[in-house]
Amino acid sequence: MNKKTLTASFPAVLLVAHGHAHAANLIDDCTSLVNSQQYAKAEAVGRLAVQRTGAFEAFMCLGKAQHNQGKTKDALQNFLAADKIGREDWQIATAANWLGNAYSALGDNDKALEHHNRDLAIVRRQGDQAREATALNNVALIYDNKGDLDTALRYYEESLRIRPNEEGKSTVLNNIALLLNKKGNKTLAISRLEEAVALDRRLGNHHSLGQTLKNIGGLRRQAGDFEGAATNLTEGLTYLRQVGDKAWEASGLDEWARLKEAQGELSEARMVWSKAASLYRSIGNTNDANSSEARSQFLASAKGCEEFRKDKPAQALSIAGATLKKSPNDAEAWLCLGKIHHNEKKYAEAAKAFEQAIRLSPNKAVKADALDWAGWAYRYSEDTANAKRSSLQAATLAREVGAATNEASSLENLIIYERDDTQGNKQKMSEYCMALDVIPQEVSLYGWTWQSCGQLSVGSKDWPTAVRHYKKAVKTYAANKEPFDEGTARIKLGEYQVYKASYDQARANTLQGLKMLGEQQPPLAPEKLAAWKRYANTILGDISGLESKPEEAKANYRIALDAARVENSADEISYLTKKLAELETQTSASAAAAPGTASPVTKQ
Repeated sequence: MNKKTLTASFPAVLLVAHGHAHAANLIDDCTSLVNSQQYAKAEAVGRLAVQRTGAFEAFMCLGKAQHNQGKTKDALQNFLAADKIGREDWQIATAANWLGNAYSALGDNDKALEHHNRDLAIVRRQGDQAREATALNNVALIYDNKGDLDTALRYYEESLRIRPNEEGKSTVLNNIALLLNKKGNKTLAISRLEEAVALDRRLGNHHSLGQTLKNIGGLRRQAGDFEGAATNLTEGLTYLRQVGDKAWEASGLDEWARLKEAQGELSEARMVWSKAASLYRSIGNTNDANSSEARSQFLASAKGCEEFRKDKPAQALSIAGATLKKSPNDAEAWLCLGKIHHNEKKYAEAAKAFEQAIRLSPNKAVKADALDWAGWAYRYSEDTANAKRSSLQAATLAREVGAATNEASSLENLIIYERDDTQGNKQKMSEYCMALDVIPQEVSLYGWTWQSCGQLSVGSKDWPTAVRHYKKAVKTYAANKEPFDEGTARIKLGEYQVYKASYDQARANTLQGLKMLGEQQPPLAPEKLAAWKRYANTILGDISGLESKPEEAKANYRIALDAARVENSADEISYLTKKLAELETQTSASAAAAPGTASPVTKQ
């Protein structure tokens, strides 16, 4: 909702010299057009008056015409020009009043207060009670903006008390209403706005009436009176368009969009926010234009709910609930509702919402997304049969429509089931892994999924596939900043690269993995680190042996043996002791014969 300023008028000035007769008519015409709320026409005439006279009144009239159309920055320049040439008290007070209003509209409360206090001091000295009441309202508005509500209320009430007539009273009532709303008294706030509306109707002040109707519509929306809000906003926007106040019209459109959002009419809300953004931009209000565009874009993303789901679940839940109240067959709203429940770990409720989306959506991509999420919701609900059913259907449908993320996520769920089940079907798991492997675009998965697929290939001694899957595991762990898992996966990758005779890559990955584990924070327990050190150095010893570098191999095996002793593993100590003895025998024999070719010796 918007607070309203009050404005001061200046005395009519008659220019009687022959050469200025037409100029005087221009100023009079501009003033008449402003008073009749024909602001666009007043601006055109005001420009001519400024060009031909350069008079205080010309600058002021042009500034008022622009200010009332929301062209605040342009208006400010004309008010400053008027302030510079004004000499009499009434001129200084009038310019100060409008400068305060302009700075307030631009959000510069300190400068606004400075100019409104200048105005207040002059009109008090002159004993002009009507203008003093106007100045008091405007000073109150600045304290209101600053958050000093008690001080603001005192100024507002004094403005009402001393006002000698009804002119401007509706503006003060409007501002008191918005302050009361801030204090939490919405009922009394609406009552004050109703008083203001009645007064504006009686006075025939359509500009003020449009502004007040817009504000009362906003409060009624907040109170859940959507029908009353729609009635007020429709009438208010009609008046605001008639007088050409684009700033308040844009604000009214923003309020209308919020009403449509609350009613679940999200497509309409999105369209209206887009219109508000265009109108704000046309008057140079970039901040509000960007805000309205952002709201429109939020609703465009899965009809608003999805955009807020992770960071603003309450707002997302509100959007989904409002949508389903209005459109109970909206599949995307059911889908987003399910995701909200899933994030809150309400898996049974999530599954029900996903099933509604699956049933209602004619869109295969939406259906695939819902099936994918349903599979995980059923998993966490320990409903294995429905989890597998949903994930299998999701993978098939997602592949058909090219939804790579959903296909990969569903396959991952199926892989985990087969991996963790002691009676799991390894053939099916292999098929899921291969399907995952051929998805044409990169997708986000758990590193353990790729590692599980890699281990399955190790079991069948399919080294190229094992290496490919472990490379993907390493990349995933690195992207997710999981140094321990990346380090261990690199060491295993190094081992499997040995079987592909990729010795340089095997050595590099093994050393890098060992280094990462040594730098782990908090440090690994000595026995755990020793186990990986023994494993890695055994691999490095094997690589050196295969490269016919027996001394390097022995050095690596000795490090591995020392680590096995820290680990206190009798089996590994025995294995490595024998390994070193065999290598010593081989090197002794090689001294009396031509060097032979080493064989892979890695323990599996």
